[in-house]
Amino acid sequence: MDEDLQSMSREELIEEVKKLRAGIREHPDSAKHELCWFHPALWSLIPEKTDPLPAIPEIGHSP
Repeated sequence: MDEDLQSMSREELIEEVKKLRAGIREHPDSAKHELCWFHPALWSLIPEKTDPLPAIPEIGHSP
């Protein structure tokens, strides 16, 4: 599955990592789904540390 990585130069690998990190960082803003950003395993792949428990916004219900 990851055989392509074996043939990449150091510089190509660095660019691939930057691209993947940018995609991970962009995901919660682009998905427009309330809880789609809560993927601890996915977020653990980037160096920023986040609270493992999500802050779920209160949903207003009309009586």
